[in-house]
Amino acid sequence: MVHDQGIIAALDILRNLRTPSLESLSIELEDSSRDGANVLLILSSWLCSGPASNVQKLYFEVGNDHHLSAVQFRTLLQGLPKLRDLTVAFAILDEDAVGVLNPNINPNICPHLTKLRYSYCSSIPVVATDKMIRSRVELRAGGFNLLQEFLVDYGRWVDEDGQEFEDGTDHPPILEALRKDFPSVISFRA
Repeated sequence: MVHDQGIIAALDILRNLRTPSLESLSIELEDSSRDGANVLLILSSWLCSGPASNVQKLYFEVGNDHHLSAVQFRTLLQGLPKLRDLTVAFAILDEDAVGVLNPNINPNICPHLTKLRYSYCSSIPVVATDKMIRSRVELRAGGFNLLQEFLVDYGRWVDEDGQEFEDGTDHPPILEALRKDFPSVISFRA
């Protein structure tokens, strides 16, 4: 539910705005108290309401470490068939949100994605990420472009139980194996 009058005003403007040539979009929340889920609702209703979007690059901050809704994330990405470069920042990711980008689970989501970044995300599930990255890098059929770059800037990794790996620990063994298997694709910044 949208409560903030600024969000309502922005949504009204976006509903009437037509941007068929828009190829790059960056959405950053300046008010850390605002609910980041509203950003996905606004983007989806705007970008996915008309003809197929031409957006190829999307950067968005979920804001103040809010949970990224897998359902809303999927809805947004279904409307961006030409997306090649995606950055998700300041989000709490769960297995379902990461799985949205796994072509073995969602074969019609972002078939042209070549660059993916998680920036300052406070929870990134390591097993789901490993599966998603491997499916995007190893995939050879079905019209998908292969993922060429996966970067995590200052993210916190969690195990299957949602427990954060201890500080001071290098990356979990599963990530080290992923980086070893795909050294030209995978990079992490502490």
